[in-house]
Formats: sequence, structure tokens, C-alpha cells
Amino acid sequence: CKPRYILLALRLMISNIYIMIKEISKHIRTQQIVVRKDHSAFRGANYCAQIVRRIKNATSYLILHNPVDNKKIMSHSDADNWLKKNNSDLYTKLPSAIAQRSTPISGQEWTSFFKALRVFQKSPSKFKAKPKKPRYVNSAATVYIGRNGFKLENGTLFFANHIIPPIKTQFNFSQNWNAKSIDTIVREIRLVPKGNCFVLEIIYDESKVEKEGRGCLLLDKSRKAGIDLGINNLIAIATDQQGVRPVL
Repeated sequence: CKPRYILLALRLMISNIYIMIKEISKHIRTQQIVVRKDHSAFRGANYCAQIVRRIKNATSYLILHNPVDNKKIMSHSDADNWLKKNNSDLYTKLPSAIAQRSTPISGQEWTSFFKALRVFQKSPSKFKAKPKKPRYVNSAATVYIGRNGFKLENGTLFFANHIIPPIKTQFNFSQNWNAKSIDTIVREIRLVPKGNCFVLEIIYDESKVEKEGRGCLLLDKSRKAGIDLGINNLIAIATDQQGVRPVL
């Protein structure tokens, strides 16, 4: 009977963990800041996106053309180690906190492709078309920055090695480099290319912001906005938030 009770206890524990994860995931939010060409962070963001593009393309090439054993597909971790040893000039163009996030992202894309391809070969009717290989990136790539690559001081975002100039956010709390999980509010930063600008995405835990009272999502007294009701136009809105254009 003991093994049975142990199994039931394990199932209950796993179920509770799953419920907790689902509950936590409800509080994950994203703040977006538009970084246009006239923004002080644009040049740094563009530089990072171009180097990440080159690292991702190099990783994809190594995965398909394994220089160590051409009969096997290289894992992204092996590709990461190979780039560090054999193409350090490229790898060291970015802080390690940023460069090291690029190879796993590329690896995940290939892992998903191979998994979908195996399912397609068994049950092609489940797909509208054959899964396509991840493509090489021809322009700027999305930059993923983990918590070891940034910190916040009273709501101002600082990046490793000053690769991007500081950016003021709507928050007013602080978070150290590589903060412990229990102290982490901002989980990740993303720089997403959008045509002639970038969208900086701050992935944060809203529940921790509210619980600690270290930020207010609805009111920031340092920001101002003006609203004018018009005759020909319904309304005009302007704000002093950097990167946000007036709207008619």
C-alpha cells in the first residue's frame, strides 16, 4: 500500500505545482516602449539586433553542418561552445549575457521544426503543408536579454557593458543584476525589430509589483498628457513620454 500512497502524494504535489504555475502565469505582463531613430537607445538596439542576427545564423549553419561530426546534427549547446572557441571575435561583440541567449533561441526553433517534421511524416493529414525549416535572418533579429544582462535603478533600465544607453520605464522600483528568483520582478527584456523602429518589451510579474508597492501601473506622476476635444477632429492627445507621438 505504501507505494500506492506515495504515488498519490506525488500526483497531488505535481497537481498543486501545476495550479501554482498557472496562477503565477496570469500575472505576467509586458510593458512596451517604442524606440525610434531619434531615441537615444536606437543605435545600441540596432547594433545588438545585427550581431544577434549573425550569431543566430551561425548557430543554424552549425546545427545543419556539424564541423565535428557531419553525420550528426549539432546541438545548440555544442554550437555555442564551438562559436566561443572558433569565432570568439563575433561572440565577444556582445556582452555574454546577451550572446548566450541567442544560441538557445535558434536551437529551440530547430528542435520545434524537427519535432513537427517527425509528426508530419507519421500523420501528414494533421498539417496543411510540410513544416518549413527555420530561415536565416536577413535583417535585424529579436534580442532576448535575461536578468543577468540588465538592472533597474528607480525604474531606469541599465544594460550590461552599457551596450545600450539607460532607458526610463514607467516603474519606480530597483532590481539588481542577475537578481535571485524571489527578488525578480522583471524577468526578461526583448528588443523586437518593427520596420524602422524597435519595440522594447519588458516582461514583468505584476503581482510582485503590486505586493511590494514598488510601482504603480495606473499612475506615474512624472509623466504628463494633454487631451483636447476638437471640432473637426474628435480628440487630440499628446504626452511627454519619449517615443510616443501625438494622436488625432
